[in-house]
Amino acid sequence: MSLLDTFYLYVTQRCNLDCDYCYFKVRSPISNKLSTTEMIAVLQDVSLLKPKRVVFTGGEPLLRKDLIQLGQAFKDIGIEIRSCLQTNGTLITEKNAVRLVKYFDEIRISIDGLEPINDALRGTGTFKKVMNAFWYINQVGGDPRAFITVSSFNLPYLKELMLFLLNHGIVKIHLSPLRVMEKTSDETVLFKREELKRIMVEFWRETLGIQLKSEKKEEFNCGVGKFITVYPDGSIYPCHLLAFPKLCIGNVKEVRLSDLYLHSYLMNKLRKLDFRELAQCKECFKGLLCENQCLGSYTRERGLKEQLVDFLID
Repeated sequence: MSLLDTFYLYVTQRCNLDCDYCYFKVRSPISNKLSTTEMIAVLQDVSLLKPKRVVFTGGEPLLRKDLIQLGQAFKDIGIEIRSCLQTNGTLITEKNAVRLVKYFDEIRISIDGLEPINDALRGTGTFKKVMNAFWYINQVGGDPRAFITVSSFNLPYLKELMLFLLNHGIVKIHLSPLRVMEKTSDETVLFKREELKRIMVEFWRETLGIQLKSEKKEEFNCGVGKFITVYPDGSIYPCHLLAFPKLCIGNVKEVRLSDLYLHSYLMNKLRKLDFRELAQCKECFKGLLCENQCLGSYTRERGLKEQLVDFLID
């Protein structure tokens, strides 16, 4: 069994939208971007680790002119690894949909509400473009998935959006609670996870008569250590939420990604990390022992970057 679950390849930092909550746009501009040849070499190398999936993301990946070439090169490796494209959907057309479906097993399209809500969050006119994108992908036999970033702004309208999607044949829906990238006093974007659970239980019961069962699992690791991220300049991080300079484990221009993942001190420590150990060592991390906590999100929301770095790099 592979140690690596998901590999995230950020093919570009550029985006044609300007969503207020985007975590990637707050980073400093990235220079010395990987060439097509270098990107393909990274994909060939990571295939040796046999992850469950490779996610092409950004920025907006479709702004990268060689995206189809990258997708094709990965498919040509011939290993059964699920290739996923994360996109805002606005650049998907009837013409490029055929090639996207040919080279990407799963196409994840962002949508945050019906037209008034979505366009307020993501930009005027984006809702219609996104719905067209779903239609184009479906028409050519693709596997589109709706990715919804949930915040306090769209939470009250979530049932309405999900019913709309189901009625339009979009049956694969992923909910991702908004991640705050830095400690903030702005509580307006945040919401209680229990409220989201309540809404989901109500929705499936009211819509399809399904009673969701909530099973509490005693897991003291969010999966950190089983993911790895490469940014457009080749820098390697354990996770996009842990993309702190001191947690950069190298650059694919200088060292093989597969070697780093398997032999990096930091990655080995993260794979073995038990949140109970961290909470015992650093009292400020005791909240991680609550259900479904994400190490990166918890660290950023509470401004605990230095404390985490101190613990991981001893």
